[in-house]
Amino acid sequence: SWADEVWCVSDTVKQSLWAYAEQNKWEEILAHKTIITMDIPDQYEYMDDTLVKLITVRVNSILASNNLPA
Repeated sequence: SWADEVWCVSDTVKQSLWAYAEQNKWEEILAHKTIITMDIPDQYEYMDDTLVKLITVRVNSILASNNLPA
């Protein structure tokens, strides 16, 4: 198993992940994974400082709400 959880920044990325999985015949594997969407809009450049900060805040918030270690 390659991951217990898959984190996506947006629903668009989640949909792309599923499409890729279907094309490569591993949607059955993905079906058993927890997929977490951070609801971050796709408006940032790669490694944008604001994006990195937003991801950090969202990840910590999601982990805290699920009582998981940050």
